[in-house]
Amino acid sequence: MPVGPPPPTYAQPPPGPVPGVPPGYAPPMGNFPPGVAHARVVPLSAHQIRERGPAVVVLLSVVTCGLYTFYWLYSSTDQLRRCTSDASLKPGVDVLLALLTCGIWGWVVMYRNAQKIHAALVGRDPMHQDRSQMILMLCVASLAIGVTALISLYFSQEEMNLLARASSHQ
Repeated sequence: MPVGPPPPTYAQPPPGPVPGVPPGYAPPMGNFPPGVAHARVVPLSAHQIRERGPAVVVLLSVVTCGLYTFYWLYSSTDQLRRCTSDASLKPGVDVLLALLTCGIWGWVVMYRNAQKIHAALVGRDPMHQDRSQMILMLCVASLAIGVTALISLYFSQEEMNLLARASSHQ
């Protein structure tokens, strides 16, 4: 027997332009959380992102002494580019810069990708929390406590999985 009220459902934006709402934005709906009037709905291409177990990603990164992380960085950025049709994402350049900077650029990429994932998800689920700053802080903290980089990798893959599910349920 369920206890309490059912979780809120969020209506899809109506087709066509809505007076008073900029193109590409959902109209204000009464069941959005306070402070969120409308959010841009980023179109997603279905089945472009492969779900991976976050723990497996971390384990493979540890077992391969970080080499899998560069593959994951390329693969996840490429999948994000294809799913969101965002031509500004350049996975090859990102991996090259990450290699040249001993992984530091990879932190920037994980932060940027988390922001792009949040932008794509918040239009579908206004309650989605932006984890990009937490991911960046965990990466920077890895300078003192190395394991936090693996935790940020775990959260980054969780965000990718959320986007994979959202794009397959359109």
